[in-house]
Amino acid sequence: MDQKEVRKISAVMLMLVISSLIVLTLAAGQQDSDPTTTSQWPNFRRNINRTGYYPGNVSLDNFGVLWRFPTKEPVWNSIALQGGMGYFADRNGSLFAVNITNGRQVWNYTILYDFRVCSPMYYDGNIYIAGLDNHTHQVDASTGAQVWNFSMSSKGTSSPLVFNNTLYTAEYNGTVYAVNASNISQPAYWTYDMKSEIDSSPAYWDGKIFIGSWDGNLTAFSAADGSVAWWHMFGDQVRATPSLAGGWLYISTNDGNISRLNATDGSVDWTTNASYSIHSSPAYAFDRIFVGSWQNQLHTLNATTGSVLWNLSVGGNIRGSPAITQNRIGFIGSADGYIRAFDFEGNVLWKHQIGISVQSSPQIVDGKVFIGSGEPTDPKGIVFGFGPRPNISSKTRDEDEWRMFKAYPNSTGRYIGSEFGDNGSLELAWSWNSTGIIWSSPAVAEGIVFVGSRSNNLTALNTTTGKPVWTYNTTNDIDSSPAISDGIVYFGADDHYFNALNSSDGTVIWQYRTGGPVDEASPAVVGGVVYIGSDGMYALNAKTGGLIWNYTYDNADIRSGVAYADQRIYFSDVITDSAYCVNATNGTKIWNLSIGTDISSTPAVSGGQVYIGGYNWLLYSLDAYDGSVTWTYNASGQIKTSPVLADDPIIGSEVVYFGGGSFNITAVKTSDGSHVWSYETGNVITSTPIYADGKIFLASGDGYFRILNASDGTHIWNYSIGPSASSPAMIKDKLFLGGNNNLLYAFQKHACMYPRTGDWLLEDDDYVVCTGYPNITIYGDIGINGNASLYINNSNLTLGNKTGYQPQKSMQITGQGRFKSLDSKVYLVDMDLQDNASVNYTRSELRKYTSPGTVKDFSVSDYSMMDFIDTNITAVFRLEFELGDMSVNTFRNTTFQDFAFTYAHGNSTNTYHNCRIDELISMRDSSRNTFYNTSFNARSNYQPGISCFGETYTQFHNCTTKKRIISLYGNSTVLFNLSRFDGRYFRAFEETNTTLLESTISDPFRIELTEDQEYNVSGLNAGHMGDAQIYS
Repeated sequence: MDQKEVRKISAVMLMLVISSLIVLTLAAGQQDSDPTTTSQWPNFRRNINRTGYYPGNVSLDNFGVLWRFPTKEPVWNSIALQGGMGYFADRNGSLFAVNITNGRQVWNYTILYDFRVCSPMYYDGNIYIAGLDNHTHQVDASTGAQVWNFSMSSKGTSSPLVFNNTLYTAEYNGTVYAVNASNISQPAYWTYDMKSEIDSSPAYWDGKIFIGSWDGNLTAFSAADGSVAWWHMFGDQVRATPSLAGGWLYISTNDGNISRLNATDGSVDWTTNASYSIHSSPAYAFDRIFVGSWQNQLHTLNATTGSVLWNLSVGGNIRGSPAITQNRIGFIGSADGYIRAFDFEGNVLWKHQIGISVQSSPQIVDGKVFIGSGEPTDPKGIVFGFGPRPNISSKTRDEDEWRMFKAYPNSTGRYIGSEFGDNGSLELAWSWNSTGIIWSSPAVAEGIVFVGSRSNNLTALNTTTGKPVWTYNTTNDIDSSPAISDGIVYFGADDHYFNALNSSDGTVIWQYRTGGPVDEASPAVVGGVVYIGSDGMYALNAKTGGLIWNYTYDNADIRSGVAYADQRIYFSDVITDSAYCVNATNGTKIWNLSIGTDISSTPAVSGGQVYIGGYNWLLYSLDAYDGSVTWTYNASGQIKTSPVLADDPIIGSEVVYFGGGSFNITAVKTSDGSHVWSYETGNVITSTPIYADGKIFLASGDGYFRILNASDGTHIWNYSIGPSASSPAMIKDKLFLGGNNNLLYAFQKHACMYPRTGDWLLEDDDYVVCTGYPNITIYGDIGINGNASLYINNSNLTLGNKTGYQPQKSMQITGQGRFKSLDSKVYLVDMDLQDNASVNYTRSELRKYTSPGTVKDFSVSDYSMMDFIDTNITAVFRLEFELGDMSVNTFRNTTFQDFAFTYAHGNSTNTYHNCRIDELISMRDSSRNTFYNTSFNARSNYQPGISCFGETYTQFHNCTTKKRIISLYGNSTVLFNLSRFDGRYFRAFEETNTTLLESTISDPFRIELTEDQEYNVSGLNAGHMGDAQIYS
């Protein structure tokens, strides 16, 4: 045996030994990094097959920001989630571990090199991540201490995985490594040189490792020894990570192709070109493939056939990969700074703006979603935790309750309900005179509204009738808001007493005397403890009134309400000019921040941030953990009200709303304090607004209670209540607020209820009246069916975005449905009337929006009726009135202009009185058309026609034309009586029957008549013929 053969046998034996070691070297516990529960997302794309599928559900009810974690640089990689911890890295070379319940840092490991590309992974108590320092790092997941590191020949650009205690990773220069996961400092089990750059991460299936490279090569290796099982060369770079399911491999390439290959032998089953460039890794779930592209789209394909099911367009490119849930909701980030939730039909269910560019992929555990981004205003990063946000309360609150100031202990001021929030305006249900000014914000529970006043009384009233149930008299003013819990109503007064009464009859359960007035500070009740401010902060047993603790300090004067979140309470002090955070369990101070000016605003807490306003014109966003200032917003005036927080579905971001500063109500984004909108009232705003279903409800010093659109601040409705008022309280069918005029008002939902998103469907005997609405915008279709009615009075109705053109939006009226517009403007695309439907426009403007080159129409059929009175009809690009099938249509003092064309069909009957028609009008079939005192004009350089076809019967009485071409065809019968023609041509063909009586033809004029034409011109005044020529 020669030396060459010896070396060959030795190499084979060494490979067999290494293979055996890989199989035998198993971790004591879990032997690979595949997740076993819905509380884990340990790898990039979750599992070692890299599918991005989460086998649990996510609820979008009250879904929003749970916390934010800022970093010094953008976070472009994904997050590893395990054991209640999240592990991620930023571009500054820092690896973080945070508690995913509250977003608090546990440890930080820094190597001062960029972790830009690589996502960390969790395995057996360790975090593994590759860096640009040419090393893969192994870090203790509990402490952040380095365990080992593995040296590579170039920078790490791949996210590792573990199978059988072997860690597989790759470097930029093209080498794939298999190393001992327990000690990655040991020599590699095997390596393979791809001879091309690598961005792709390894995926595992059935004993093989799969990875792509920049030269277009996708390679399958034996996981045991690194031998090549197969490879396939694509036409462009393979920078994405493969996804494997059911024996198939799915991969995207840089040229925009998505392919399915047999994972056993690498044969291609199908290839679909979806875009011009794709870096996103495919996600697989329910026989569908989801992948993002640089074409600003999310593409969804049938996994079996490769056919494109739908494409979802977003505002920026998609480099990250989707996460898909068991209940068929997907999440994806994009370069426009949004994370979106979508369904399996390609509809956006929810979105939130989190930064200028989202290049990382979302992760999901326990029904919560986590993702990193770049900071909107500077090169920083933020990691977000999203999820259903609980309503913190001593008991579950329903839509019939508003138990304390701003509804919830965390003081967000957001009403979580649906029925009442859908209303565009309100009407007064009742009012009650308290004989004293009402500055107290009401509280509502169990059909009773509780309110204090400066008549020294707390009164309980029936929410339906407004009749008092009981009254409790104190010796001083009651300006604070009551709170209700477990049948007890709590409130304070200027006499230093804090009171607990039986909510049913007003009898005293207990009283506690504080060291100062309690007339302005509003209590919060959480977990059997009631918190109240006075000359300090008091925590009392809610049942007995016994003191649990008291936090006090020099010159304490607390006039704000209390906000509670995460075992902490937050409040402000008007004398010490400070915001405070105190441990809710023992009353020890955690932090305080002095702003150097008066502060009486009640804080609002959400997503790990505290929002509070001061008299120094600034709204503050503070870190709830340590009180550090995240950002400030200058409102150009004192802020005396409390902020309100809500995730607005149109803005796609959490927004803080507050009053103050030059009479304004202002909305800014919670992420960075950037201005969204401001609405100026006529005087100072001293009451706190509330938010419900896309609307802001507020009172101001100019005497008006208003409803504004929360997305853009546009005015929806107002009601005069006199100067100054309390903050409102809301339940599902009523809203309550008090005023300086001693009145408590109860407003109820108005008949006009319309959705802000989706379709508006009226059916059966629905009767909806919308009066005085300046901006009813429906981002969907309107259906009026089955004897339903919609009446728009002195309002503006828009279907879709009238500047963005949404040609799919329409109004369909069937089954004796009725629509009426009075003194209103209606902006829409299509209207379809069928089956005895009726429409009436009076003193209105109808404007049609369609995309360029698209023809849309108003279709009237099946004995339906349209009646237009004193109305202007215009169109952008083109509108066609289709009047047909036994319809009856009347137009009085109506103008058709700007591409508003009219076609009369079937057996329709159409009558025009004193109208102006500037566009084409055509009478066809057996329609009957009569025009009285109507002018047919023409736009400059355009001569629209007047034409009659078929067996139409048309009469013109006292009408005029200008620059018109009149054409008669078929067996049409036309009568011109006492009319004037100033036009270009009058043409009659075939067997038409034309009568001209006492009519005037102006110069020049050309009349063309066929030999079969029956015509009567004896009634014409010859002197009016001018130089007209008659051809027959």
